[in-house]
Amino acid sequence: IDNLGFMSRNNRVSRDNATKVFLFFHNDAKKGNAFSQHYLGSFYLNGQGVEQDDIQAFKWYEMAAEQGVAESQIILGEMFVNGRGVAEDSLKAIEWFNKAAGQGYARAFGCLSEIYQTGTSQVEPNREKAIQCLNSAVELDDTEAMLTLAHFYSNGISFEQSDEESNALNFKAFDLGNPKAAYNLGISFERGRGVEIDYQRAVKLYTIAAKAGFPMAMHNLAALHFNKSIKPNDIELAKFLYMSASSLGSSMSSYTLGRMHMLGEGVDINIQEALGWYLLAIEQGYDVPRNVIDNLVSELNGEDVQKTHTFVQSFPNSFQHKMAESEWFNSGEGQGSLNTELQIKMLQEDSGGSEKSNIDQLREKAEKGDAFAQYNLGEAYQLGDG
Repeated sequence: IDNLGFMSRNNRVSRDNATKVFLFFHNDAKKGNAFSQHYLGSFYLNGQGVEQDDIQAFKWYEMAAEQGVAESQIILGEMFVNGRGVAEDSLKAIEWFNKAAGQGYARAFGCLSEIYQTGTSQVEPNREKAIQCLNSAVELDDTEAMLTLAHFYSNGISFEQSDEESNALNFKAFDLGNPKAAYNLGISFERGRGVEIDYQRAVKLYTIAAKAGFPMAMHNLAALHFNKSIKPNDIELAKFLYMSASSLGSSMSSYTLGRMHMLGEGVDINIQEALGWYLLAIEQGYDVPRNVIDNLVSELNGEDVQKTHTFVQSFPNSFQHKMAESEWFNSGEGQGSLNTELQIKMLQEDSGGSEKSNIDQLREKAEKGDAFAQYNLGEAYQLGDG
């Protein structure tokens, strides 16, 4: 039941079979099976095999939650927070989050922390409780909690500002497979935050995060190449990465491409393309000066201006297909999901690491019972990585 529910929730059941799967869980849920009740709630919440219905989703999640299914307790709490299928009630949400937290679910501590950080109409903000919840989540290896605490240390929120503490938490999250931590560490190595500036390590970390889909990692990696901060640099790769980040919503990358085409930086001057990139940046939220747009428009005819508007609408989706098929995104370090043990060894190689191969070190850990090494070794075999 759990495997079938997992497959359905992750869209691994065909549309033709979705209704059959829904009916199977519906019949089993009515007999009182808690896990079937949980997955039935998921079907209603997401409209899989049945019309989307928050009220029915709440009903079945509540049944499962009352039988102790922690994931249902968390989702029920989130529905109370957001008023989905039930009246908004943060006190009820806290009650359900606490039940899941009592079963050792890190995500529940994260949800509690969010309530205490911001407060609600029923709950006063309480930074001390928020930090306690985050620390509890960190003890359970919750990487999002680690990143939140790292952000607090980096910006001096609730703690004395400390890049070193921030980096330590990011390294731990990276070790556990969170690619956003790679991006954060890339910034630290690029800018010398708590570590010595090391552009090569920054490149490796940005590459890992970029291939995991983080547009700002693509942008920063492009900038290192474009500004010749690293050698050898690759201007064509820089342009490709700026365009990739732009297609995923990075207004800064769109603005950078507009400036490049307007001023002829790394490309030939092209007023029409410059206007297209600037208009895309504006749509993505970047504040491009109005006089810049007016000056570019004044140099184009009406037909060319219309083409730039068409470009703004079509570029993101069309370029994302190119990204998916590109050699850069489908080969080399950081490909696919994050094999963190291998990636960390890759970073350590520059610092005189062990002579044993990465795979040998990973296999030794796996044979000693290290669950993360076992998982990553399995992925390495699956991907043929090393």
